[in-house]
Amino acid sequence: QNTETFVELQKTDKDPVYLNELT
Repeated sequence: QNTETFVELQKTDKDPVYLNELT
């Protein structure tokens, strides 16, 4: 499920910081 959230965030690209925290 983490991957799904990551993909969704990447698509929106509205919270790059959040993306960094996921990785």
